[in-house]
Amino acid sequence: MKKALLALAVAGAAVSAQADVSISGHTNYRMGNTEDFNGSDNFSVANNGASGTRFRIVASKEANGITYGSRQELGLDSGSGAPSGRVSQITIGGDFGQFSLGQGWESGDDATELDYSGTYLTSAGGHSGFGGSGVSNIDGGRDQRLRYDSPKLGGVANIAVDFDDSDNLGVAGKIGGDNWKAAMYIENNDVDDTDELGGSIAFKVAGFTAALQLSQKELGTGAGDADYKAVIIGYNVGKMSLAIDIATREDETNGVKTLDRSTKGLNFNYRPVGGVELYAGIRTAEDDIVGATTYNGEKDGDAFIVGGRIKF
Repeated sequence: MKKALLALAVAGAAVSAQADVSISGHTNYRMGNTEDFNGSDNFSVANNGASGTRFRIVASKEANGITYGSRQELGLDSGSGAPSGRVSQITIGGDFGQFSLGQGWESGDDATELDYSGTYLTSAGGHSGFGGSGVSNIDGGRDQRLRYDSPKLGGVANIAVDFDDSDNLGVAGKIGGDNWKAAMYIENNDVDDTDELGGSIAFKVAGFTAALQLSQKELGTGAGDADYKAVIIGYNVGKMSLAIDIATREDETNGVKTLDRSTKGLNFNYRPVGGVELYAGIRTAEDDIVGATTYNGEKDGDAFIVGGRIKF
């Protein structure tokens, strides 16, 4: 890991004389009792998967109204600290929008995760921070792709399109104002006849926030489908955020329900200074399939965590 980080730092120094370069990232660790969700011991310390520890170098050069950029980002895995590739891409942007080529975010990434509550690190939208509860959302990820992002349309909307090396074609649209935002995406894979559709909408009024998140996936003819739904209600003012949430995930294969789970959470976030977040969360989950014994031989599971994310 040290050699990889040193190589990145040397690369950043080498291009700094030729381009605008920034080095940034964050460390995000949590601790608590997550045994029911991930099989760990009663007390565990781990990287928070909702926004894992990472290190990045971003560089750009501008000429004739066009900005040429490069982004290299490594995730640092829990325990071993071994680096893993998150983003490696080049970008070309201007009044026409921006093209991105390489390993990076698909157009639908985050389209089903809009929220103003400020509690992503423990809430339903990012509850992998607990190590998972079996209620995962359906959302675009990162892949090798060509992506185009439009400039702001009408001052309120953006459109993104991407085509990746798995023959997935994705299209997403986002729109919003000062106290509301909404997004929708669709992705199609002609190779295995898989389709995804999802979106979210979020509001904030005088510190009170509300978000609705929906997504589904059809796994091809006869293979089945999956549906995800979540609601997050919060209060986000100044340095503190508080939210409650409920989410469900249902999967079906060949007409037989293979997953029917729900999760509820209470989430708290405190930001004492810019770039620092201290958080705590309590989460329960339940499998609604008759006879299921998902969590340590029981139908129900629960977990709690506390932790912090510090950016640099």
